[in-house]
Amino acid sequence: MTVVHGEVQRVDRGIEFPEGHDPAELIRSLNHGAFRDPDPSGRAWRRAATRYDPLLFAVHYLPQYLDPKKTGLMSFCEFHLDAYRRAERWALPRGTRHVDIAPRGSAKTVLYTLPLPLWALAHGHRNFFLYFSYTDGQAVGQLANLRMELDTNDALLRDFPELAPKRVRGARNNAKTVTNSGATIEAAGLGSTTLGKRAGEHRPDLVILDDVQPLTDNTPKEKAKIESRLVNEVLPMGTRETVFQLAGTTTMYGCLMHDVVRAVNGEAVAPWLAAHRWRGHHWRAILGEGTSRERSWWSRARTLRELRTLRDDPDTANYYALNFANDPALAPTMVGYWSEDLFTEDDTLDVDRRVLYMDPAMTDGAGSDQTAIVVAGIERGGRRVVVEYAEQGKWLGDDRLAKCTEITRAVQADYPGSLRDWWVESNQGGEEWRRWLRPLPAGVALHLEHVHGAKRLRIERALRLYRQRRVVHVHKLDALQTQAMQWTPHSSRDDLLDALAGALRKLLGSTA
Repeated sequence: MTVVHGEVQRVDRGIEFPEGHDPAELIRSLNHGAFRDPDPSGRAWRRAATRYDPLLFAVHYLPQYLDPKKTGLMSFCEFHLDAYRRAERWALPRGTRHVDIAPRGSAKTVLYTLPLPLWALAHGHRNFFLYFSYTDGQAVGQLANLRMELDTNDALLRDFPELAPKRVRGARNNAKTVTNSGATIEAAGLGSTTLGKRAGEHRPDLVILDDVQPLTDNTPKEKAKIESRLVNEVLPMGTRETVFQLAGTTTMYGCLMHDVVRAVNGEAVAPWLAAHRWRGHHWRAILGEGTSRERSWWSRARTLRELRTLRDDPDTANYYALNFANDPALAPTMVGYWSEDLFTEDDTLDVDRRVLYMDPAMTDGAGSDQTAIVVAGIERGGRRVVVEYAEQGKWLGDDRLAKCTEITRAVQADYPGSLRDWWVESNQGGEEWRRWLRPLPAGVALHLEHVHGAKRLRIERALRLYRQRRVVHVHKLDALQTQAMQWTPHSSRDDLLDALAGALRKLLGSTA
C-alpha cells in the first residue's frame, strides 16, 4: 500500500481509496476464490456477498465505470464512499430522503444511474426505479448506459438473469424497461411528471433526481416551478418506503441546490427541505481549505493545483464557486452588484422613528409581481438605518391592509409611537390608495409616492448606502438578502429591493 499525492491510497486489484479509509474488507472479498468460480456455487456466493454491499457489487460487475480517466485504476473519493454506505439502507423496507451537492466531475450521474440502482434492482431491494433529470431527453440519455448493461454485461446477467429486459411488446423502450423479474426502470423529465405515476399497481420505491435545475433559465420563477413540481408532484408518487435521492451542483445564488448548501452550513433552511425531511450533504472541491491538510476532494478528477488555479484566477473564480465549491456566496461580484459581506446585523441601535414602505402588486397572475413590504427605522442622530422587516407575498385587496396593520401593531406593541408613517408607491392606483387602505391603525398617517426614473438607479442608490455601511439589519432577512444576491440590472424580480430603496429615501431624505 503506497500513498499517492498525499491524498489517496493505492491498493491491489487496481483500486484507489481516500487516505484514512481501510479497504481491507473489500479486497479480502474480491480475492475470495468464489468470485472467479463459474459454477452455480460461485454464482450463489457472489449473490450472497453483494446482497448488502453495493460497493462490492460495483467493483465486481461495473469496474469500467469506476475508472474516471481510463487508466486501469478504479478510484473513489469520500463522497462516493459516503453514498455507498447510505445506499446500504435501501435494502430496508423504509424510505429515505437525501440530497448530495458535490463538485462537477464527481461522477454523480454514473453513481446514481448505474451501480446503486442496479444493485438495488438486482437483489430485489427495490422494484420500481424512476429517474428524473430536467428534460425527458436528458433523463433518457442518462440511462442509456444502464440499458446497455442490461443487454451486454455477461457477468451481471450470468449471476442475475432476472435483470434481463423482457422480450415482449411494451416491456422496453428508451424511456421504460421492464425486467424478467418484473422490476420497472423509467426515465422522465421533471417538467413532464404526472401525479400518481405507477407501474401497474405499484408506486416507485426508488426515485433519483439528478441535475434537475436548468443551466440557463435560473430565474426565481423557474426555481419556484421546479420546487413546486418536486413537492407537489414527485414526492406524492412514492410511499413511506420510497427512497428519494436528489443530486446536483449549484447554478446561482439562491437556487434549489444552494438552499441545501445553506442548510448544511447552518445559514438558512428552505421550507421545501425542512418540511419534507430532506437531509443535505455538501462536498467542497478543496477539503481542509486553509489548513495544512488542504487537499483535493478527488485528485483523479482535479488535482489540488488545478483547483487552486481555478479558484484564484479572476476569470474562473465564479466558475469555481458555482461548480466546485458549490457556494455562490464565494463568487466575486461585478461592480454594482450586491455581495454577502454587505449585510451586517445589529439589534442594539437606538431607533428614533420607523416607516413602513409598500410596493404593491395590482394582479395575482402567475407572472405578476408580488406586494413587497419593508419596515425600517433610523437611529438617533440620523446616520444609520436599521431594516427590521422585509417580506413579499400575493397580498391583494383587503389582505394588503390586514398585513400592514398586523405588522404595525406588532411594532407598536414593542416600540409605542415609533411607527407613524405608511408610504405606498402609488404609480398604479394613485389617490385610490387613500380609500383602499382604510381604516388606518391609530396614530398612523398614509403618504403616497409617485416614483420617477429607472428602478435600477433606485436600487443602485440603496446599494451605495450599504457599501457606505449606513444600513444594517436587525437580524437575517433571508428573502431580501437572497433577492439582492440574485439581482442584476436586468432582473425582473426586484420588488423587495425597490421597497427597500423607498424606505431608505423616506428615512434619509436626499442622501438616499
